[in-house]
Amino acid sequence: MPFVKKSKVLVIDACVARAAGDASSTNRASSVARDCLTLIFQICHRAVFTGEVTEEWEKHQSTFARAWKGKMKDKEKRLSRNPVRLPRLTAFIEKSSCEETKRDAMLKDVRLIEAAMAADKIIIPFDNKARDLFKELARKFKSIRAITWINPLEEGIEVLESLAGVTRHTEHTLGGLDPTDKK
Repeated sequence: MPFVKKSKVLVIDACVARAAGDASSTNRASSVARDCLTLIFQICHRAVFTGEVTEEWEKHQSTFARAWKGKMKDKEKRLSRNPVRLPRLTAFIEKSSCEETKRDAMLKDVRLIEAAMAADKIIIPFDNKARDLFKELARKFKSIRAITWINPLEEGIEVLESLAGVTRHTEHTLGGLDPTDKK
C-alpha cells in the first residue's frame, strides 16, 4: 500500500498570526511564524476558524497573516466551524482553586481546545503556559487528552511536515498518550 500524505485541520493561535512578519523581518519569532504559516499553506494543511478564533485573529493578525488567511480562503483551506463546547471543563476551570492568573489563562485558551475538538485536535501556539496547565487538567478530563499542542518556536516547523505523515506525536498530546489508544 503506497504512503499517502494526509493534510490536517489545525487550530492556529492568534499569537502566531501576530508574530508573523514579512520577509524583511529578522526577529526569530517573526520568521518562525511566517515560515510556519507558509509551510501550512504549502503542505495543504487546513486551518479551522471558529467565531472566537476569528475574533482573536482580527484583533492581533499581522499584515502577513491577513494575506495568508486570504490565500487560505481562496484555496478553500480556511474552514469555518462551530467549536465543540466543553461546559464541564469550563465550569471546572472557573471553580478551580488555582491562582487567578492560571485560571484566566486557561479560560482564555479553552477556546483553542474547543476549536481543536472540531478539527483534528492539533493546536499551533507560540507559548506553552496554557499547554502545561491543560496537561494537568487532562488527568481529570479524558476528552482533551488527545489534543496535540505543537509550538513551532520550540519544536521547529519541521514537525508540521511530519503531521501529514503517519507519525503520531504522542509526546505532544495533553495526555502524553497515543491519541488513537482506546484504553
